[in-house]
Amino acid sequence: MFCFNKAIEIKPKYAQAWNNKGKTFLRINQINDALNCFNKVLEYNPRNINTWKYKGKAYIKLAQLENALNCFNTILSIRSNYTMLWEKKSKEFYQKNKTKRANDYFRIAKKSKSNTIDALVNKGEILCKLGNIDEGLDCIETAIKVDPNDNDLLNKRNEIKAQFLKLEEIIN
Repeated sequence: MFCFNKAIEIKPKYAQAWNNKGKTFLRINQINDALNCFNKVLEYNPRNINTWKYKGKAYIKLAQLENALNCFNTILSIRSNYTMLWEKKSKEFYQKNKTKRANDYFRIAKKSKSNTIDALVNKGEILCKLGNIDEGLDCIETAIKVDPNDNDLLNKRNEIKAQFLKLEEIIN
């Protein structure tokens, strides 16, 4: 923590130091301290996707699922067309034979898709925990549309469906 504190002392609005300090607090289960750090980052940069993700994970640890859900919804609202924009830029540079720039933009698009998939999966899992199985599955299905070859997503969908079938058996 000393390094994070020193960095913050030198530059109080250093979002990466606040974010990393929050992630460290999260790992050692000092959740309220983690949330304070994440809130500081979001005070300076309310569109910081990674901070929203970790803030959502902190709320999950506190079993505050509605708050976690709000965090993941925020990510999805920020990311809505972001990935397509970077993919389009990548294609434009590729067509102009500027492959290095095209690859750079493609990597950004791929990272953006990854964040979107994480948010969708987290949102889907929370909705399932809240008993909204259909909505949860819809989130997983949307994530699968983003990356149809991701076996982890396909397994997650099957896992949720199996849980749903067990729940139906119990009810009946």
